[in-house]
Order: sequence, then structure tokens, then C-alpha cells
Amino acid sequence: MRITVLPRDDRPSGWYANLPDAPPARRLDGRQSADWVVVGAGFAGLAAARRLGELLPDKRIVLIEALRAGLGASGRNSGFIIDLPHNFDSKDMENRELNDRVTRLNRAAIDWLAGLVEKHQIQCQWRKRGKYQAAATPAGERANRPFAAWLAKMGLEHEVLGRDAVAARLGTAHFRQAVYTPNGILMQPAALVRGLAGSMPPNVDVFEESPVTDAEFGTPSRLTTPSGSITAPKIVLATNGFTDGWGFLRHRLIRIVACANLTGPLTDQQLATMGSDENWGVTPVDLGGATLRRTADNRILVRTYMRYGGNVRITATDHARARARGEASFRARWPQLGPPRFEHTWGGIVCLSRNHAPYWGELAPGVLAAVCCNGVGAAKCTIMGRAIAEWAAGVDSEIVRDMATLPKPDDHRLGPLIGAAVNLRLAWAQATAGAER
Repeated sequence: MRITVLPRDDRPSGWYANLPDAPPARRLDGRQSADWVVVGAGFAGLAAARRLGELLPDKRIVLIEALRAGLGASGRNSGFIIDLPHNFDSKDMENRELNDRVTRLNRAAIDWLAGLVEKHQIQCQWRKRGKYQAAATPAGERANRPFAAWLAKMGLEHEVLGRDAVAARLGTAHFRQAVYTPNGILMQPAALVRGLAGSMPPNVDVFEESPVTDAEFGTPSRLTTPSGSITAPKIVLATNGFTDGWGFLRHRLIRIVACANLTGPLTDQQLATMGSDENWGVTPVDLGGATLRRTADNRILVRTYMRYGGNVRITATDHARARARGEASFRARWPQLGPPRFEHTWGGIVCLSRNHAPYWGELAPGVLAAVCCNGVGAAKCTIMGRAIAEWAAGVDSEIVRDMATLPKPDDHRLGPLIGAAVNLRLAWAQATAGAER
């Protein structure tokens, strides 16, 4: 079958652009075979390939990436690894057992990644800094209250901060209130992804710039790239929002384009006005709100723009709108800094499901998948990738047992109307967000 949806590199993210130049890509050439092929070198694929390599040292594991490691969606996010459940509607908040599982899984991902970062000395600005869920409006402040109450009920460490405390830490009086949770990680995602790809077990071969254009599933399966092909009895799809282009999970995955902006380093004069917290992340309380970062190298990231991403093409119009909205958000929060000097604006693909559930398991005989991260891919995709490898290798672990209990993505029930429905929802969120934007 022809693969109909492939990742596109609209332009490098600011994260990737600030990395040292990578060595030339090793492409999949000629006819090859392997015991396992993992498709996609994002967080899920890197975890699956690594764990298969560890558990099956006498097997050849091949990891194929369409772009370069760090150029895809996993290297384009806002640089959070969130340790807690992140989709807080009232139904989820009441499900103590589910939230306990999700928290265990996220923290297991963080612990594993932290060990790899230390072992392989991956320079990715890894910091345990937590995050602020900030509210700029009375409605946002009201919406934050059940989150704080849920954290208290779960016995999870947190602080509720008023306007003055938030201003003292973040250097802005824009926010009325924030809920701070301290145990998440902030990092440079492209650097982390590249570092993980470059530190695989010796029986794992990584091929980049090798998009799979055709797939024949069987015993074995054959995958074709522009300059070669590979056969294997077992395939793992770590293709996230692109999986429906392989003929699987139709009407269950929702692709969203999200665009971000990154400034150059702040000057010493600007830094003097920026509060006591030198490296922080802010997630919005409202879907239409802005996600913000102050990075370890003193840049400001602003992400405010989202739309339905059915054809995965990110355009110059997307960049222009994202930049304009980012500038407005920046000025509203830090007027003392003057106009933002955005050096980079880029887009990426986020994969959601109607019920915020991932897909993990077997799609067809010999074809497994770990996809649909619902906007928290660094933790969720890492642990899904590790779990699919352990499950496939016959390992009985708490991670596998926890993953097996999670729900699967629901059919969104909208068919070809999904794009219009998502864009309408996002436009309404943007229009009603007010100062949260």
C-alpha cells in the first residue's frame, strides 16, 4: 500500500536550529532485512527501539526516520515532560485509579529518561523545574480551582500562588494566579531526541532521511523507502498523528498544527526585570491560552496558534499568524522588555483523540503501534514505546500492566466534518480566551 501521510519539514524548529550541525544522515539503501523495524524516531520510536535492543541483544533492530532525529514533532514541542495527568476534565479528575496509573507511567518515563541523559551525557538543558498552570482572567482563576483541589485530594505536591508571587517569579503582573507543580522536567527537545538517537544499543541501526513510501504487510512485511527496502517479521509503528496514512485507526486520530516562536537570548538589562525563577514553563488554563517558556539559555518561547492539520502542510500563513499572535502575547506579559525579537517561528503536528486516549497494542498480525500522545508526548510516548517493546518481548512489568488498562482512542464520529469541527472549536477557544491568549 502507498503511504499517504508523511511528516514534512516546514522549517527547522528554533530548538533544532540552535544545535550544532549534525553529521550526514545514514539513509536506508538497498535491500535489507531485520528482526524488528521501528518506524519513527520520535519519543515512542526511540524508546521502543532502545528497549527492544536491550531485551533482544541477539536480534537486529532497525529504526527508520523520515526526517532527521529532532526535526520531527518530538523535537518541535515546548520542552515539557509533565509528570501528572494533563487533560483535566471533570470526568478524568474523578477517576482516581486512572490518574494514579497515568502519574506512575509519566514518572517512570521521566526516571528512565533522566538515567539515559546522565549515562550518555546528553546536553539538553535537562532541569527539574516543574510547571505553572497560570490564569490571567477571573474565569481562568475559577477554572484553576478544581485543579488545585484535585492535587490536594491526590496528595500531590503543589503551590497555589497569587498575583504578587507569580510576578515575583516570572517577571510579569499579567497573571492573577497560578498552580505550581514542581516535579516535571523542562528540556531542549531537539537536543534530547538527537542525543537519544545517537546513544542506541549496538544492535540498533538508525536510518534517517528515509521516509517509508510503501508498505506490504505479511510474513514478513516489506517497507520501501526512496533508496531501499527492508523486510522484517515484526513492525512497530511509532508514527503518532501520521498512522492513519498507513491505513490504521481511521477516524480515531485528530491532527492539530501548533506553531511556536522563540526569541534570541534576553539582554542583561531585560533579565534584570524577569523575576527570580530563571528557567520556567507556563501552561494555560484555557485551550485558547498561551504556552510559555523561559529557557535555560534565557530565551522566551511563546506558543499561541493552533488549527486542524488534516493535510499536515504548514504554510507561510500559519507562520505569519503564529508570529503575530505570539508578539501580542509577549507584549501583554512583558511590556518592560520592548518588542519581542523572535528569531524562529515554526510549526509541528500534535495528535489527539476524542477521549484523550493513546493507542498501544497490535494493529494487525506482526504490526504493533504506540501512537497518539494527546499533547504530552515526551512522557507518554516514551513510556508507550518502552511498554510496547516489553510486551512484545514477553516481559511482565508494571508498565505493561498499567498500559494495558488504559482506554483506546474513540471514533470521533465526525468523518469528513472533523476539520471544520476542530477549527470551529479552536476558533471559539481563541475568541473567548481573552487575556489568556
